[in-house]
This record gives sequence, C-alpha cells and structure tokens, in this order.
Amino acid sequence: MRALALVTGRELRAYAPAWIAALVAALLPWLAPLLPNTSSQPAAEVRLGTALVLAGLLGLILALFAGAGLIARDLAEGRMGFFLALPLHARTVWAARVLAAAILVLGSMAAIALPAAFAAGELSLRPDAFTGSPALSLLGPLFPAAALVLLPPLFLLLLAHLLATGLRSRSPWLLVDLAGLALCGLLVARSLSRLMRGGAVIEFAICIAIAAALALTALLSSGAVGLARGGVLLSRVHRAQAIVVAVGLLAAGLASAGFAQWVLAVDAGDITAVGEVQAAPRGPWIAVRGDVRHRPSYTPWLLVDSRNGSSLRLGAATGGRDVGPSLPLAFSSDGRRAAWLRPQGAPYGSPNDAVAVELGDAAHPSEGGVEVEKAWGTSLLIEGDRLAIAEAGRLSVWTDDGRRLLAAAELPRNAAGWQELRVLPGGGVRLARIADVAESVRLQVWDLDVAARRLLARVDRQFAADGTAPRAALSADGTRLLVALGVGGRGGVELVDAATGATLAGLVTASGQSGASAAFLPGGGIAVAVGRDGALTLQLHDRNGAPLRELPLGDGRWAWLGSPWSAELLPFTVYARQGGGGVQHELRIVNLASGQVRRLGARLAPVGGASPWWPGDDRVAVGAPASRLFHDGHGALVRVDDAGRQEPLLPTRR
Repeated sequence: MRALALVTGRELRAYAPAWIAALVAALLPWLAPLLPNTSSQPAAEVRLGTALVLAGLLGLILALFAGAGLIARDLAEGRMGFFLALPLHARTVWAARVLAAAILVLGSMAAIALPAAFAAGELSLRPDAFTGSPALSLLGPLFPAAALVLLPPLFLLLLAHLLATGLRSRSPWLLVDLAGLALCGLLVARSLSRLMRGGAVIEFAICIAIAAALALTALLSSGAVGLARGGVLLSRVHRAQAIVVAVGLLAAGLASAGFAQWVLAVDAGDITAVGEVQAAPRGPWIAVRGDVRHRPSYTPWLLVDSRNGSSLRLGAATGGRDVGPSLPLAFSSDGRRAAWLRPQGAPYGSPNDAVAVELGDAAHPSEGGVEVEKAWGTSLLIEGDRLAIAEAGRLSVWTDDGRRLLAAAELPRNAAGWQELRVLPGGGVRLARIADVAESVRLQVWDLDVAARRLLARVDRQFAADGTAPRAALSADGTRLLVALGVGGRGGVELVDAATGATLAGLVTASGQSGASAAFLPGGGIAVAVGRDGALTLQLHDRNGAPLRELPLGDGRWAWLGSPWSAELLPFTVYARQGGGGVQHELRIVNLASGQVRRLGARLAPVGGASPWWPGDDRVAVGAPASRLFHDGHGALVRVDDAGRQEPLLPTRR
C-alpha cells in the first residue's frame, strides 16, 4: 500500500502542468456572467452551465491525454525499465498510474463543476438537505448521477491507453482489440434493444451494469497482465493485454446477451401474481399480465392455455407495471384465433405490428403485416381470416393476417375513451366509440361496407356535460348499446339503438342509487344490478329494454356481474361496507328462474363481466371457460365450480 501511495504521488506530480490548466479552467465560469449577451440570464445559471461544459470538455481532453500516456509512451521510449527494475510488482506500477490518471481527470472535473453547483444551490451541505443520515447531505444528490459522471471518463481513459499501446506497437493484435470492442458493442446493443422493446426498464439498467462491470474489469486488468507478461517489450505487452481485453469484452457481451435472454424467456410458470386478464369468449385461452419471478419491472403479456398451462409471449405492456392502457388484444368469437399489437421498439410511443395467431397446441404468431402508429386508442377485431383495426384516425379491414387490405377509411382524429368493433351481417364492420369532440362528449358510430369500400356515419350524439364521460358496451351482434351515465352509473343506464342513436329504454334513472351494473345476457336479454339503501336488486329486461321482473340479491352497495354459467345461473360479486369503514367482497350466484341466491366465497371477482364503471357485453358464451375464472384478491387466478370450490390456475406455485 505504501508503494502504491508513493508511485501515485510521483505520477500526480508529473501531471503538474495539467493541474495548472485545470485550476485556470475552474476560474473561467466565474467570469462567464461578464460576457456580452449574458446579463439577461441569472448569473448562477450562467456560471453553472459554463462550468458543466468546461468540465465535460476538459475531462474528455485529459482522459485522452492521460490514457495515451499511461504506459505506451514510456515503453516506446525505454523509460519503463526504470520502474520495473525497482522492487515493485507490475500490478502496483499499473494501479498507481491508473489511479493518478483517474484522480487527475475526475478531480479536474470536480474542481470546475462543484463550486459553481454549490453557488447555484444545486448541492447543499446542510444536514437537513437530505432525509436520513447527515452523512448523505452531500453524497445523496450525487448517487443517481454517479455512474454517468464517473464511468465514461474512466472508460475513455482505458480505451485511449489500449489504442495508444496498439498503435505504438504496430502490432496486428490491434485488430483483436477492435474486433473485441465491435463484438462486445454489438452484443450489448442487441441485448439492450431487446430489453427496451420488452419494457424491462430496471433489467435494462442491470444489463448495462453487468456489461460495464465486466468490460471495466477486463480493461483494468489488461494493463497489469500486459506489464507482468511483456516487461519492457511493447509488442509483448500489447499482445498480452489484447488477449485479456478480447476475452473480457467477449464475456461482457455474452453475459449481457444471456441476461437479456433469461429476462425475456418467461412462461406461465414464472408468474407470481396475476394483474390484468382477458379471456377468450369460447375455448380455454386467456391473455394474462402480471408480476414475473425475479424480474422487477418486466411484465409481459402471455397467452395461456388454461387446460395445460402452455403459454406464448405476446410482448410488452404499453404502460408501466401499475399504470398504462391494457394491451390492444382481441379473440375471435369462437376462441380459435387472437390478434394483438406488438411494439416494434420500446413499448412507449413506438409503432406497432398487428400480429395474429391460430390458437392450438402449436401456436405461433404471424410475422405481422400491418403497422399501427400508436397502440393507445386502438381496437382490434379478428373473425375468420379478417382483421379489423380501428386507430385514432383510420378504420381498416385486412385479410391473410394483414398482408392484403380489403377496405379502409379515414376517421375524425378525436380522443376516444371507449370504442368497440363488431362484424355486421354481410361482412361489414361497425365501430362505436365515445370520444371528446370540441369540448363535448359524443357517441359516434360508423359502418364500413367492405364490399363497396364505403364508410357510413350512423350516429353522432352528444351527451350532457356533467364532467364524467359515459361508458358503454356494444352487443355481440352490434345492434344495441348499453350506456352508463355519471360516476359508477349513478346518472342512469340507457339502452341505445346502435344504428340510429335513439334511446330504446331508460333502464335505470338517476335516483340516488349507489351503483348500477348493466350487462347484455346471451340470448338478447339485459341484466342490471342496482344498489339502493344498502340492498341490491337485479332487474331483468328483454332485448328492447322492457322490464321482465326484479330479483333481490341481498345486501350490498353495488355488484360486479360475471358471465352466466348456464341459462339460469348468473354469478356476481357484492361490494358491501362493513362496520369500521371496511369493504366486504363476496361472490354469490343467483338462479334467474327461481330467484335463489347462494354464497360461494369471499374476495372473488369475475375476470370479465360488468361493474358500475364498465357495462358488459354478451360475447362470452354461456358456460364458457371464461365464465368460471375469478381473481381471488391475492394476485391469483382461480377456477370456481357450482359448489364454490376453487381450483388455483395462476400462479402455478405460490
């Protein structure tokens, strides 16, 4: 250690001219406010901006200067023999020179930038400037930027040394250095690109740290190995360090590629907590997004076969772990096909490809042939060999998995809070949406005649401006709409003709109910669960909205209606307040013929269905596997039978 300190001190003294230049540069930011055209700007900001620019430029110059002269010049001019003749290890000489050069570069940058930062108030030495230990008052603000400030100059220093040694030696081993750098850069860039496309933000940073740590280790150790193996012969020194650097950089690239592959290679067995779920109207397939084992930020969507647990990765979510829209995804009505949007790059604003897949034992997605600019506000429909895409300003219908356009039309580019697509008799497509148009909320419906390639405007109806956008559901045949008004349906529920916009029936009026959940029933009927005075009532209507009968559902403020298990059995989850301000969640089932209500379990909520915040459609077939799927309130997805027995589905192990 004493030898290291002595040699480091000697090297620092040798850098005396550079230290003088750094001190002169440190004075320049304080003179910057005196320059012309700067009097209109705050002096502290001018000083800080000038200091940061000078610190960056001087750090770049000193890193190149010090790196090129670490050992290459002394080896070429024969002065290194003096140091190696002393009773010192080669690694001590190397470590002292690297340490002195790093102190020069980073110390010069700090001498220029830190005084201006303190004067501008960006850093503080007050003990209360940072919560926690007073020792963090200075270091705390520097932690987030430490890697950005410290690592680039150090890498530049070592790379300058590596290239200077190779150029001075005129050795063909320089090609090995360049090949190692290129291969490492290619592998790391590809790994980072895959992680960014997957939305794995934290894993992206971890991958950078892994690659940087291994590459830095290779560069730091190469000089010591080169001196120990090559002695005073420059060509032998460079050959030894070229081998170490090439192997180290290859390890860094392979490690980053392996890490990225491990992060992205997830299946249903890796899910630890289920978040969002979309289920096919028929068949066993579901789309799931949730927390994944040992991945802090990677939350991909998976297509999962609920029969055997086999899965297919769809891609990243368009938002983060806890926020952002759901994946634009659609199942065909028979549950045999699915389509979704796959980001081409990072899942935040990059274009997307519309991808289709035939669901079965060997499900493989198509290559994708339709580019969609933004996933936000886009809806999909897949039926047979046809794929319909409703973007913010365009409605199009494709075939052959998006390789051939059948019809397309431009739409008004309005922000849609809700929209749905349905196939019409004759092969046309209907788009219904609720959008903000010129500071008003409007229901808009268009029909795209595929054969004639013509867009017909059906409905343009304005809603009363009460500050809350209504939510709607479109029936499976595309002929009717359920529209919930106000917060949680408290403004009433209407049945609307989707072809004309006329109100067919007012199912619930705004009469002080605590919540109204409305859903289309298979066969054309309508069910509405209304909460009033702490009690729930189920109102049954025919397809035109005419009342049929009412069934008491017991206590509760509002209900979440599931999909029917049979023509007579309708499950629903009750939300009721308990003493002390708590909320009770309870799954019940009602017999629509007899009115009998049975309790099945606590803290179970349907995967699909209807609540006061979104009405439900009738695409899920009676008794389909999707109707049996429920969230258990603890991040798990379970299957429930008629007796209320729960079969865990996801995660596969807890």
